[in-house]
Amino acid sequence: MNKSAKETVILRHKVSGNTIRIVKKKPVIVSASRSTDIPAFFADWFFQRLTEGFSIWQNPFNRSESGKQYISYEDTRAIVFWTKNPMSFLVERSNKENIENKYTYIDFLEKKHIEYYFQFTLNNYERENLEPNLPPLQKRIEIFKNLSNRVSPKRIIWRFDPLIKIPGCSVEDLIKRIFMIGEQIKGYTNKLVFSFADIQNYRGVTRNLIKACSFFSDENIASAEFSVEEMENIAKRLRDMCDYWKSQGWDVELASCAEKIDLDKFGISHNRCIDAALLLELAEDSHNSALIEHIESFLNKKNGFKPTEQFHTSSGDLFAQFDSENSSVKLSDLKIEFQNGGNKKFKDKGQREECQCMTSKDIGQYHTCMHGCVYCYATVNHDTKETARKRKEFIEESNSYELTDK
Repeated sequence: MNKSAKETVILRHKVSGNTIRIVKKKPVIVSASRSTDIPAFFADWFFQRLTEGFSIWQNPFNRSESGKQYISYEDTRAIVFWTKNPMSFLVERSNKENIENKYTYIDFLEKKHIEYYFQFTLNNYERENLEPNLPPLQKRIEIFKNLSNRVSPKRIIWRFDPLIKIPGCSVEDLIKRIFMIGEQIKGYTNKLVFSFADIQNYRGVTRNLIKACSFFSDENIASAEFSVEEMENIAKRLRDMCDYWKSQGWDVELASCAEKIDLDKFGISHNRCIDAALLLELAEDSHNSALIEHIESFLNKKNGFKPTEQFHTSSGDLFAQFDSENSSVKLSDLKIEFQNGGNKKFKDKGQREECQCMTSKDIGQYHTCMHGCVYCYATVNHDTKETARKRKEFIEESNSYELTDK
């Protein structure tokens, strides 16, 4: 078989019997999902698909059959969940074989030896009703704390994302909102990630904000984005806030997500949402050798170093193979380069230029989230019936097919 040829599979529709041949992907790291809130709206579907071993993904820019992919979970060793309401992961369920044997989806992942962590967006825009279908803020804070108690603070990243400049809400007011949440989740996470609203580049977002918010109009919508001076002021205030928390015993890391502005002088790094370093730490904690080897291989390849058997290690130390004097890469240099983002060669090429994420496969679909957040670029049509229809199509697509060899 030609090494450059893409692996394909044949699927048969369970009702019509029609078959399709589509490209097969076997991701080790799954993103679930930048495109929609899988924990909030698709948890049952997702864990059914994990159990059955595959789901179908549709390229949003190619709605034809050629744009479909068969996502196999046979090699999946880590999942990063993006969510605003992961309550479904804390609900106890009955085992089909033993109804008295209760389990949660966290238990499922741990039994399967799949590493995981959560990107949990916890904003406070209740006054403006920018996130109309979310539970009340206090309820979400309790969910955050309960999830952290179950999975540990390192597995739950707090995102206040995006920061929006709202008429009548000063920078000081916005910082106070973040501080209020932080005071309640102190010690329940180790990291705060934020971004600044990028509105004018998304026509749908611009339209929705003007339509949903009486305080935005065609004339002032550009003011919803912060100036560089305002961004730096916010960064300084966030740094001061985190320094205060550190003096209180809570050391929380600050990072910005996919921002062009350099905030290094405030001690704020560019975030890696799909974070090889965190995944490595989790894999080492649980001795997940398959994930360790995948990350090791990824970084070696990106660094232009091809490990030989002489240097290969299964010890769990990502950088152990560079200890040899014969290695073409210095251990200290690679560590520093990777941890600081290097020259972006470790990033996922499928993401925005400023993104620092490691390569993963996102398995969600746009326009299927029911939260109704008016600033969202992933679901711009907030007609409930239309979103529900697309959500149903997304679920049924994978459930309707089975593998066949002819």
